[in-house]
Amino acid sequence: MTEYKGILLVVSGKNIAVLESQVIMHAISMKKHGINLEVWFLIPPGKDFMVVVSTFKERYPELSIKVINGVRPKVPFSMIINAVILAICVRNFSKTPYFIQSRSQYATAVAGLAKIFNDFCLIWDVRGDAENELILAAKNWSIKDKILKFFPALLGHRLLKLLSDKFANGGIFVSEKLKKNLAKSVVKRPCEIIPCVAEASLFYFCSNTRKIMRDELRLFHDEKIIIYSGSLSVWQCADEMFQLVKILFSIDESFKFIILTPELDLAANYIEKYKLDVNRVIAKTVILKDINKYLNAADFALCLRDKIKCSEVASPVKFAEYCLAGLPVIMTDAVEQATKYAKEFGNFIAHDFWQHTNLSLKAYADEQRLCIAKKAKVLLSREAIASKYIALYSRLGFN
Repeated sequence: MTEYKGILLVVSGKNIAVLESQVIMHAISMKKHGINLEVWFLIPPGKDFMVVVSTFKERYPELSIKVINGVRPKVPFSMIINAVILAICVRNFSKTPYFIQSRSQYATAVAGLAKIFNDFCLIWDVRGDAENELILAAKNWSIKDKILKFFPALLGHRLLKLLSDKFANGGIFVSEKLKKNLAKSVVKRPCEIIPCVAEASLFYFCSNTRKIMRDELRLFHDEKIIIYSGSLSVWQCADEMFQLVKILFSIDESFKFIILTPELDLAANYIEKYKLDVNRVIAKTVILKDINKYLNAADFALCLRDKIKCSEVASPVKFAEYCLAGLPVIMTDAVEQATKYAKEFGNFIAHDFWQHTNLSLKAYADEQRLCIAKKAKVLLSREAIASKYIALYSRLGFN
């Protein structure tokens, strides 16, 4: 019988791509190193949530994935209700020592309250600055929504941050600046700075894969492909991205644009808004293991962020995926960590929203892309950072 040393806790998660890339892949990586982790989904009843879990169970039968019926975070007193539900499940988990690693402030706060009834180690796994993301999103809200929704949500975020910081026995932060900005108490306990990474067996550069995929997409040899992979959240600067694509289309007829996103309706709205030639745009939703084929077929990737607080502390998953595929990245310097890595790898193509940018882009040779991918694998692959997770688990007493 397999002995599970820890739990990866996800509460109300529905983004299959992110959960697969960052949670499921982590569980698989740790399993290779002899650390067996269960993945727990504390989710409300509903088809959307069950589709996510069923998908993962089907794709990864080697993992132990458990579903716990909870209540939606927006339900009054949901944090307390979910904490009690979690505490009951934890008691039935195992008699051996274990930890819970939670991915969001809400999940960490729920687990923190569950610690009142159980003796376990809690790891706060922080992926971004949720409070400043909320502030940015609320800029376009109506005055009514700002009064009725924003301030209660802001207070809620601050409460979650306070509880997470108080109850966590250790922390994982994607950047040093995020750690300094977000945590007060947990920084005195075992912590690691671990950037968002990608799985090297899924993301890499291969000239043969590039040729096959470009043939499949019916691309001519001289056509240059710009690609974006990810959500179209407000902090992703979608307007600026589509505007840049429109400029590139106008100055060079050989450019085409691929956008891989779960938000196809929103992408269609942007394509219409900026009047992009639909014959030069490919918009698709693809599963994690297929993304690399499109990255290999592409010539340039986009990673645009504005100089705001949530960008300064960020560590975009898409950037790691781009780099492992050896892509040059058209990017602003707003994300400090990504800018540092890109300059080190040699795939930084500067773009500034407010100043003139040289838009004369030349595709990299296969040798250049292989060199970028090789450098990125040392720093931004899951295998490269596995030792940091193992070191943190060890410092918290789990060997």
